[in-house]
Amino acid sequence: MNLEELENIEEIKFPKLFREIYSTGAMKWMTSYKWLNENREELLNNPAAFMYGIQSDCEPLLFEDIQERKEFIDEMNEISGYKIKEEYNFIPFAMTGGGDIYCFVYKNKTDLTHIILYKHDTDDIINYGTNFEEFLMWQMAEAITEWDQEIDYCILAHAKYLKDEYRILFENRDIEGILKTAKDIEVKMEKLEEENLQSKFYNVIG
Repeated sequence: MNLEELENIEEIKFPKLFREIYSTGAMKWMTSYKWLNENREELLNNPAAFMYGIQSDCEPLLFEDIQERKEFIDEMNEISGYKIKEEYNFIPFAMTGGGDIYCFVYKNKTDLTHIILYKHDTDDIINYGTNFEEFLMWQMAEAITEWDQEIDYCILAHAKYLKDEYRILFENRDIEGILKTAKDIEVKMEKLEEENLQSKFYNVIG
């Protein structure tokens, strides 16, 4: 499944940067298990393969798995007595190692309103704002500062997806600047925690 097919099915458009990265071919490995199984060597030798070599707790979903993850969220919410309001659409795009799900949230299938982490065991929702570039920058900073990844070919290949202000930090191996930028992004995220996303997104059922 390619990105255009997925967008047509969900009747949404992925964030501009996400689509730009896709257009470079960096997300070919996310299109199907068939491609993944037949091109493993190419993938391992491609540092620009999206998030594949980034050591963070954010593993992109294959496009063909997204509908299944959507259904899983609906099932878990139903068990907890919730239902996503009709005007909102959760589009999973990545997972943590523990099974929590990163989603783009759209309102009326047109406006990207939030990037969230859905905590499957507690129904909690963590708000990452709406800026996918800041989200990606933060994940890359986490790889270096929390997961001890070197600023290697993979990090530098991903830095090229970012605006110059962020890219230069990685190319100059400016750890202090990377830390400061990540902290600034975290401060924005912390301010967003005041919003009650459960009441915003869910109706209580049964």
